[in-house]
Amino acid sequence: MYRLRITRMVLACVCLVVLSLPLWGQQNASENNGVLGYLDPRTGSFRLAHVAPVDDAAAEAAAAAATTRAGKLVFSFTITIASALPTTSNILCSASANLIDDGVSLSALRTIIESATVAATRTGSTAKCTVTIPYSWSLVTPTTDAVSLAYVVQATGVTTAAGMVSRDSTQSLGSIAVPLNGATTTHTIAVTL
Repeated sequence: MYRLRITRMVLACVCLVVLSLPLWGQQNASENNGVLGYLDPRTGSFRLAHVAPVDDAAAEAAAAAATTRAGKLVFSFTITIASALPTTSNILCSASANLIDDGVSLSALRTIIESATVAATRTGSTAKCTVTIPYSWSLVTPTTDAVSLAYVVQATGVTTAAGMVSRDSTQSLGSIAVPLNGATTTHTIAVTL
């Protein structure tokens, strides 16, 4: 009995060591020890990859030339409840605005993501909510940037004998030009859940 336990323990240790060998081989993979390039299969020779230098002066000039655009995006929802959602369901309205400021070089490229969520007020088979996203963006190319808008209306939070009741509607509203400074941009949205 004692020998069987020792044999099993030794076997388990050997298996552990054997299984960890591939991990030891990966230990140096994260170190940057090589030269960036590729092997040309036709000639068998190694070719260096061309890497464009980062133009810090252009990035600094772009940041200095940035224009601030501030305002509000307002999403006004009217929700028709057509599914069998219990009256105690929590209905949430979320809206988002995403844009990529082009800048003057790849090093100056910036992504901006704004979002907000509010609870809807339900009366019978209708619910209403208004999501407001105040923003202030420092943009290098505000006249050519576009803002992508989207929303999610979700009903959750009710557990019944059959399980969790959940229903949502997610849609893109397309893209708009960056609003002028101080503008309030309103979107009226009808949703059916």
